[in-house]
Amino acid sequence: MHELKKWAFIISAADRPGVMTSVASVFSGRGLQVEAIMGNGGRPGNAELTVIFEALESRKESMFKLIGRLENVHHVEAHDCTSDTLLRCISVKVEPEIHVSESLIPVPGHSGIYTFTGTYSEVESILDNISVKLISWHLVELK
Repeated sequence: MHELKKWAFIISAADRPGVMTSVASVFSGRGLQVEAIMGNGGRPGNAELTVIFEALESRKESMFKLIGRLENVHHVEAHDCTSDTLLRCISVKVEPEIHVSESLIPVPGHSGIYTFTGTYSEVESILDNISVKLISWHLVELK
């Protein structure tokens, strides 16, 4: 049986204007909704993009090939978001009246700011169960 899964592409690309737009356009042009996209500058001239989306495995494979062919893309890694080897690190702002889970770690010197690292589903559970403002996130692959 074919089922939708959540995927993460970690893309190494040239750090140039329009690269993120060209990646997002490939998804949009194929009717796939991007759940999240984030870019980080890496070494001078290089950037890392992380794209989270939901698709059948066959669609993920075709997107992997299409993204890999883009002019400014150097390398693409595909990850199953349900894998225990993929961690999601988040920073969140929580209003003072909200009771926070003990699993959220307060950031010293910054009232109401917390961090959490866990599997993708653990982080989704935290985000679904309390009212927070997501400040930033990134993915880390355990090898």
